[in-house]
Amino acid sequence: CINMTAHVRSWIYVVIGEVKLNSMPPELQAIVKQAAVDMQTYENELFLAEEEKLKEKLTKAGMTLVDSDQKAFAEIAKVAVMESLTAEQKALLEKIKN
Repeated sequence: CINMTAHVRSWIYVVIGEVKLNSMPPELQAIVKQAAVDMQTYENELFLAEEEKLKEKLTKAGMTLVDSDQKAFAEIAKVAVMESLTAEQKALLEKIKN
């Protein structure tokens, strides 16, 4: 039995330091940002195609795929994740969110 929680939706996270990005000319910053969008879009297409193939393979092998309340799962998971973060990690998360 596999719960379909959708808690992992991507494997591509494009990261660049603020200092490094700001050291680039505006034209290059735009190229880097667009490349990040393009990479994430392409990866998402691959992810969804592979996810469907995997679902089919698992179902044929006898696995049961169980739809779940993704909103409720996210709320519970958020509490667990926040409790596991250090004060420094929480501060960084708040900085990113703002």
